[in-house]
Amino acid sequence: MRIFAALLIALWLLSGNLWAEEIPTASKTVPKQLRHLAQSGPVNGRFVQNKTLQGLDIPLRSEGHFALTDDTLLWQVTSPIASELQISRDAIVQLEDGREVFRLSAAEQPLSRVISDIFLAVFQGDWALLQQHFDLQVSGSADDWQLQLLPLNDVIGRVAGRIDVEGGAQLQSLQLAEPGGDRTRIEFFAPEHGHP
Repeated sequence: MRIFAALLIALWLLSGNLWAEEIPTASKTVPKQLRHLAQSGPVNGRFVQNKTLQGLDIPLRSEGHFALTDDTLLWQVTSPIASELQISRDAIVQLEDGREVFRLSAAEQPLSRVISDIFLAVFQGDWALLQQHFDLQVSGSADDWQLQLLPLNDVIGRVAGRIDVEGGAQLQSLQLAEPGGDRTRIEFFAPEHGHP
């Protein structure tokens, strides 16, 4: 969980005034393999996250639950250390033992809105928003698709060299490859539609 929060903080710290630069945009066409995801509605399930760091032989593993509603992604780590992250368009909030330990507000730091938008867009299938920040390469079919996101912006590129997403009817896995060689792989299980 701390690694996930560190990624968000690193992106924020690297940003400086670079977010003011023009970001190239790709075609706003939603890939046919992914159209059904944008219409999915609320989703919840379980995740397993493995973080592979350069110089460590064993990946760092965390497990937990996630729930996505219309405007908030709840990321609840249950093992090895309980922690909770709430990502909304207004703020990114980290909780430990029910207490807020970190908040990145869109009102105070507009970059948090960009970070939130990217994470929510992946889960909600908002491909037009993703195309503002990434070149999308899609392959496969609606039942077995692969999506590669390559950053269009140097700031994002410093943190995420590339993101690979796989799925079928639902999101199945996401892998973040960092420029320094570290990798984070998240697998999603038992997604259920309905209210979390």
